[in-house]
Amino acid sequence: MIKLCVPFLLTDSSQIPRSLIKQRKLSLEANIFDGKQLSGLVEQNKFSKLLNVATRTGTVRAFHFPAENADYLESKKLTKLLYTAVAALGERKIPYLVLHSNHIRLLEKFDHKKLPQIRQRYLGFYQALGEFAQNQNVAVCIENLPIVGNQGNDFDSVFVFPDDFKNLTQAGIKIAWDLGHWAYSCGAFGSVSKQIEALSKNHPAFFDFLQLKKNIAHFHFSSFKKLTSLKCAEGIIPQVGDFSENMLAKACRIIHEWPGGIGMTLEIQEKNYRERINLAKTLEWFDSKVF
Repeated sequence: MIKLCVPFLLTDSSQIPRSLIKQRKLSLEANIFDGKQLSGLVEQNKFSKLLNVATRTGTVRAFHFPAENADYLESKKLTKLLYTAVAALGERKIPYLVLHSNHIRLLEKFDHKKLPQIRQRYLGFYQALGEFAQNQNVAVCIENLPIVGNQGNDFDSVFVFPDDFKNLTQAGIKIAWDLGHWAYSCGAFGSVSKQIEALSKNHPAFFDFLQLKKNIAHFHFSSFKKLTSLKCAEGIIPQVGDFSENMLAKACRIIHEWPGGIGMTLEIQEKNYRERINLAKTLEWFDSKVF
C-alpha cells in the first residue's frame, strides 16, 4: 500500500502543509540540498534541532541527504557527515535516508566505460555504511538517477538502470526508486545513447523496475517535460507531463497492491512551496487514477 509523503526543506518548516498532512494522513520527507549547508548545520548543532521540529509537526518517513557539494566517496569529511546524519535519524526513529551516488561529472570529461569499476567502489562503501545504518535501525536507500542531468551536460550515472542495482544487496541498504527519473531515462535513452557509445544496452522498458521489488523501500513520484533532446524540467504534475499518464498510473496501482506500507514522496515543483497548488492537483490525480 502506498503511503504518500510530502517533501519539504528542513530549514523552512513553513513549507509543511500542516492541515493537509493531518487531513490526508501524509508523511514527510525532509531535504537539505547542499552538503556545505548540512555540514554547517551539524557544526552549529542545528541539524538535530531542525529534525526535532519536523518530527513534532508530522511523521518524518525519510531524510534526503544532499546531492550538491556532497561527494562522500571522495571526502572523509563528507563520509563522516553521512554517518552523522544516519545516527541522527536513528535517534529520532526516522526509518529511511535517501542517498544519491553524488558522482556528478561533466559530459566531456566522463568516461562511461569506467562505470563498472566505479560502481564496485560504491558497493564496497555501502557494505560498511549499511552495517552502521542497520545498527541505527535506519535503511539507506540508494536512488536511481536520470540517464543524463537536467541540463544535458552532466551525469550522475552510477545507478540508473535496474541492472545497476543487482548487486546492491548489503544489509542496511535498500533502493529509493524515482519514477520520474526512470520515466525520463526511458524517454531520453534514444537521444543519449546516440552520443555515448558505452551505452550499449537495449532500450529499457518502463516496468523493468519491478524486478527490484524486494529491495525497494521508498519511491519518489513526478513526471517531466522535455525542453530539448537532452534537457528536461522535472517535478511536473502527471496531468501535463510528457510521459504517459496511464503508465505512471498503472505503475502506482501495482505498487499500491504491495503488502505493507511503502512511502512515495510527491516530488512536485511549486512556484510557492507554502501554497502547494501542484501538490493538491497531484493528490487529486492519485484519488482518481490510483486509489
